[in-house]
Amino acid sequence: MLKAAAIGVDVLILVAIGAYFVTDGFGRNLALDIFLALIGSSDRGGCNTERQTAAAGAWRCHLTARSIAAVRLAKEHRVNESLESLLRWFWISSAMTTLFVAFLYVVTQRRELWLRYVSAEAGFWTRLGIPARIAESSRRFEESRTFIGILWFLVVWFLLLALANGGAYVYFKSNLLY
Repeated sequence: MLKAAAIGVDVLILVAIGAYFVTDGFGRNLALDIFLALIGSSDRGGCNTERQTAAAGAWRCHLTARSIAAVRLAKEHRVNESLESLLRWFWISSAMTTLFVAFLYVVTQRRELWLRYVSAEAGFWTRLGIPARIAESSRRFEESRTFIGILWFLVVWFLLLALANGGAYVYFKSNLLY
């Protein structure tokens, strides 16, 4: 009975290792957490041959001894992957902030250009067969102060996201302990 339980745990370990290398993202993190929980938290990787049969215990110790370095490397990779994600979202948020600032500049400072564009767009949709009522309501919305307010909100929102992601990246990068 004890041997069957040890073999069952060993199969779960192998499934967790396989899932780690096959999946990505959430599945990889879940597989790594399952693997770490199954092998235990000691440096020997949970090897305790006194409580297990000799064959199953030796096989499990051999498996975990070979894999413990890979698991530590995977934990570091998972942390670096999170840092890379923060950095990636910082650049995406910064690009969106820049895009909306440029768009807001055209809408507010180059108003005549924006109004010509909105008028041409309404005419285009009307010629395409969209009802004039819908095209005109879209044109009125794009010329309104509400539209400018929404653009300001988006600029501030993406700027705050960029600052939060950049700040989190700097904070966690400087406090990273392996």
